This record gives sequence, C-alpha cells and structure tokens, in this order.
Amino acid sequence: MRIVRRILLIIFMVLAWILAGIFGLITVLCYGPSEAVRDRFVNTVMETSALKFIPDIYFSKSQTAEILARGQVRVPTAVTDVTGIEIAANKKKAEPEAAEAESEEIPEEEPEDDAFAVEDGIRIEEIRTATYRGKMVIVEDPSRVSIHMIPGFAEGGVGQKVVDMAESTESIIGMNAGGFYDPEGHGKGGLPLGPVIREGQLVSNHPSNYRTIIGFDQEHRLIVGDMSADAAISAGVWEGIAFGPALVINGDRVPTGSSGGVNPRSAIGQRGDGAVLMLVIDGRQPASLGATVSDLEDVMLEYGAVNAANLDGGSSSVLYYKGELINSPSSVVGIRPVPDAILVK
Repeated sequence: MRIVRRILLIIFMVLAWILAGIFGLITVLCYGPSEAVRDRFVNTVMETSALKFIPDIYFSKSQTAEILARGQVRVPTAVTDVTGIEIAANKKKAEPEAAEAESEEIPEEEPEDDAFAVEDGIRIEEIRTATYRGKMVIVEDPSRVSIHMIPGFAEGGVGQKVVDMAESTESIIGMNAGGFYDPEGHGKGGLPLGPVIREGQLVSNHPSNYRTIIGFDQEHRLIVGDMSADAAISAGVWEGIAFGPALVINGDRVPTGSSGGVNPRSAIGQRGDGAVLMLVIDGRQPASLGATVSDLEDVMLEYGAVNAANLDGGSSSVLYYKGELINSPSSVVGIRPVPDAILVK
C-alpha cells in the first residue's frame, strides 16, 4: 500500500506541475509584453468549441470583446463569377482525339519530391512551413467531387465520420465540410449550421453566424460568397453548405481584415481550369501549431485558386485517402461525426 500511495503521489505531483506549467504559460501569453501574441492567443481559443472559457479567467467580457473586435475576420460581399472557370476535363471529354494526340506528344510529368500520390487525375502534395504541416489534394476533374450529406438533420441527431461517409459511398478521398451545432465541443454532428442546399433545394437553415455559402453548381463550378440561401440557389448552387470566410474570389485575395487565430484548418478551392483544391492543415501539435486564415489564402493563391473558402476546422479537420487518414487530427477523442463532407469518387 505504501508503494501504491507513493506512485499515486508522484502521479499527482507530475500532473500538478504540468497544470502549473500550462497555467503559467497562458498567464504569460495573456499578461506578457506582447499585445500581438495575446490577441492571437485569444482569437485562437475563441475559435474552438471547448476552450472559450479561458479568456474569461484573465479578462472581463468587455476586454475579450475588444480583442475579438480587433481580430474579427470580415465577411466579403463579393460572389463568384463562374464565367471565368473553363473546366479542362470537359474539353478533354469533348475532344478525345485531340486529347489523345496531346498525351502522345507530351510525356507524363514526373512527380515532384513532395508529391504524396499521383494517380488517375489526382495529386496529393505535402505542405510544410516553419509553423504548420498539411496536405493539398488536387482533383483535375471536378465532376468527381461532391458534397455528401447525412440523410436527415436534427439537433439531437448523430452525424457520420468522414471515413464512414467515404467508405459507404466508395469514395477514395474525403474531407470535412461545413460547421455544425457543437455546444461546448460536445456536439454529435447531427445538425449543420446555416443554409444547406441539396439538389438545388434548401433542406436546412439552422440559425448561425455563418454567412458564406460554399457550393458547386451543376457544371461542377465552385461558388462562394456572402449571400442568402435564395440568392445562392438563384446563382446556381446545386449543393452547398455554410461556413467561411471566403479566401479567394474571382482570382483576388479577399480582404478579410484579420488573419484570425492559429488552428487546424480545412479549405476548398478551384483553379480556372476547374481542378478542385482540397486543403487540410494540422494544428495544436508540436510539429504543426496550425494556420491562420491568411495562411490559407497564401496556399490557395500559390496553387492557382480563382475561388476558395475556409471550411470548418479545429478538431473536425480530417483528410481520408483510400482506407486511412493521411493527416493528424487534433481531436483527443477520435474522429468526430459531422453532418456533411467533401468526397471524391
């Protein structure tokens, strides 16, 4: 019994030192000499579902509101102009002989060192910077990409894991999509927030602060922008969800006014030739702290996106490829159930 008590005492002391260290670090971040670091920290934790209480320990409600106001990401008013997207995959299908001749003349490009996979019109590349790690999926034919949704939505309902959605639909790639009802980080993923459009019809519109609609029209062109569900349907959105903010619209970086916090992120974009870009950044880990909204804009523009938008992130950010996860989700309880996902057949 003495040995057991000593072991328990040691465990207790270790945990106490760890908690004291965490508390001390947070105190330095909040009260230290750098206001920029303090603001970034507050914006980061306020973007989570379960850690929003931390600023209340150190600041009054008004002080926290002031910090958030300085770091608030503005929602742009611009909306995608789809006339600028000419899908190359459609041209190849319409002109098979020309495409065949072209493929004979031009040898297939060798994959670069950072290419994770190159097959059948799909390329996966590693994203590495000093502060975050991630993966970019490039799908040449946008008709292979769709927004998959669970059959029914309910506040107390349970969603599905992206892995399960992909496997049940025989998709080779899956990524999380829109936001969902998640009180204090304990949501079950059964209720999406904001407008949800399926086959050109509004199927859900639970009240939320998400004003950016992200979706595809029947020509598989990505449409993003701050608009109502009716406006989105009128603009041609066939399947869509809500989150945001928009990152790139009509080839231009969106002036959001702030870079937001540092967190795991997911985003979707489209090049002018129709190729779809699916980006997942890991975060809340020693090797990858996470990315800001501005970081996502940089990556999307680097890859040639003419339209792009931020999707739900944090512990929901996952990327599935052929039977396994190829990112490192930050959720300590495993893959979270969600109401919708971006899938690639």
